[in-house]
Amino acid sequence: PHTPPPPPTHQHNTLNTNTLTQRQHNTHSHTSACPVAALANCGAQHVRAILEARGGSKLVRLTQCGELEIQTAAVCALGNIVAGSDEHTQVLLDAGLMAACRPLLHHENSTVRKETCWLLSNVAAGNAEQLTAFVDSNVTPSLIRVLSKDDFQSRFEAAWAVCNLLVGGTRDQANYVIQLGAVAELLGVLKEMDHSACGFVLDGLHRALCLGRRAHSCNEVVATIEEDMGALEHIEQTQYCANQLASEKAKQIIDVFFQDSVDVLQ
Repeated sequence: PHTPPPPPTHQHNTLNTNTLTQRQHNTHSHTSACPVAALANCGAQHVRAILEARGGSKLVRLTQCGELEIQTAAVCALGNIVAGSDEHTQVLLDAGLMAACRPLLHHENSTVRKETCWLLSNVAAGNAEQLTAFVDSNVTPSLIRVLSKDDFQSRFEAAWAVCNLLVGGTRDQANYVIQLGAVAELLGVLKEMDHSACGFVLDGLHRALCLGRRAHSCNEVVATIEEDMGALEHIEQTQYCANQLASEKAKQIIDVFFQDSVDVLQ
C-alpha cells in the first residue's frame, strides 16, 4: 500500500474527550480548536479511548459546525485517526465520515479542502471494504474537481487520494476513476512536481495504463498522455532523477508504453 504524505504538524495537547461535546455546543470559543486536532495526534492508545467514547462521531459532526477553526481542527483530527489503522478508519466510516467529506471538498477555505483531501488519501489507502465504501459514497467526482481546479497543495493531496484509489482499487473501481477524467488531471499535477517526488503519481498512471492494455481495446490512457507532450517529457526526464523508485517506475512506463513517442521527443 502507498503511504500518504505526512500530516501537518499540530500542537500536542492533553484533552479529555468530553471537550468534544463542549466544542459542539460552544461554537463561539476558539481556544480549543487546536486541542481538538491534538486529540487524534496523541498515540494509538488514546485514539482507541477517543473512539470508544464515541469521540469519532462527535468529530465528524464538528466538521459541519460552520465555524472555520473548529472545522479545520476536526478534519485534521479525523485525518490523523484514519492514518492509524483500518480498524480506526472503519469506526469513522460507520459514523458517516464520507458523507461529511463531500461538502468539505467544496468548502470556500482552501485549508479545509486540502486537509479533507489528505484525510481521503488515508481512507483510500485502506482495505478493500473501505475502498468500496469510498467509491460508493460518490465523493470521487468532487475529489476530481479539486484535482482539476484547486491550488497546488490541495491538488497534490487530491492526487494522493486518486492514485491510492487507482492502485488499491479493483479493476472496476479504477476504471470508474479513469472515466471521471482522472488521468488528464493527474498529468497537470505531475508537470508541477519535482521529478523525485512524483513516484506515487507514476504508480497511479501505470495502473491506469495496464488496465487499458488488458482491456484489449484502444488505450485511451495512452492517447491522453501522448496528447500532453509536457507530461510525457516530464515522465521521460524522471528516468534520470535521484529517487530510484520514481526513476524505475518512469523507465517502466516509457519502455512499455511510450518508447516510440519518446524517440520523437529526442
